[in-house]
Amino acid sequence: MIRIPFSGFVVAHALTTLVLLSLVPVLSAVEQPATWKPHDHPASIERSITGFTRPRRVVMVAAEVPGRVTAVALDVGQRVGPEQVAAIVTIDDTQAVIARDQAVAALTASEQASRAAALAGQAAEADAGLRGRTAARTKNLADQGKLSVEEADTTATAAELARIEAERAKVTESQASTAVIQARLDLARANDHLSRHRVPAPGGWLVAQRLVEPGTMVAAGTPLLRVIDTTTLVVELHLTSDELAALRAQAMPIVRFPRHGDRRASVTLARIDPEFDPLTRKHRVELDLAGDAAPEPIGGLEVALSFPVPDPSGALLIPASFIRTVGERQRVSTSDGKELVVTVIRQAGDYVAVLPSALPVGVELKP
Repeated sequence: MIRIPFSGFVVAHALTTLVLLSLVPVLSAVEQPATWKPHDHPASIERSITGFTRPRRVVMVAAEVPGRVTAVALDVGQRVGPEQVAAIVTIDDTQAVIARDQAVAALTASEQASRAAALAGQAAEADAGLRGRTAARTKNLADQGKLSVEEADTTATAAELARIEAERAKVTESQASTAVIQARLDLARANDHLSRHRVPAPGGWLVAQRLVEPGTMVAAGTPLLRVIDTTTLVVELHLTSDELAALRAQAMPIVRFPRHGDRRASVTLARIDPEFDPLTRKHRVELDLAGDAAPEPIGGLEVALSFPVPDPSGALLIPASFIRTVGERQRVSTSDGKELVVTVIRQAGDYVAVLPSALPVGVELKP
């Protein structure tokens, strides 16, 4: 047993919890190394930082039209199902339905007027053609002296008037077609206005806040519900540069849920705030956590992230078998036969962590 003097401990207060556990290199406990270079084996401590989950995406569902709320489909804590996607909140649509029906009737009337104009145009075209042929025959007979010039002029004038009437019919038909297009646009506008009385919400999202009840009068833009997407949760942490480097070194960081039996789940480093806080000297980072991997897919879950960071004391690891206790002091032997007095600050398994002050850089130890 190696006795560690009380003076060898350093007590520090910090916002994060320091778990004084050495991260021992993976070395066989059976094989005894012949020599040991302490400066090649810096000690580490495990640091645990706590954060809380929040949803990645939050949407405020708001009214697009003014009116009286007639129905709210879900309450707080309920999930938006397929039947509520199209209308999680309904606003009185009586006037909108009337406007839609009026637009339907106007479209029907305009289509009928367009059809009538098309038929009138066809009749005018036929009449103009007939009169044109009659005028041509009359002129031919007049040229032969079989009809008077006055009769030829009369039929020619009638043919010209018929042609003008056919052109007017074309204009009327074009105006009727334009009226049909406008009526269809008016109907589309009426249907769109009617649809906005049924307020949609993203499917699968969770209702986090209900702000209105049936009977409430709302204006356009009034918030109705707040819904959250819990498929991905965010854990926000504030880390020092050393902690951030340690987090980046982990291929797949694992977090714990202390209040749920230390259940564990993997996370991904999603975002690092490009701004650095000069007051706290920390970086704000966001970890993404799959909602189905959490004990509950909700915000406010306590999450603990642990990772190794360099021992702030600069301690070095030495196999415990290299340490000899002489009185109250711990000694080690160098490969060239010298003895050095070291200060042991903690022991973990087959290794001890010692302060580096008594160990020259590059020194090699032997058992």
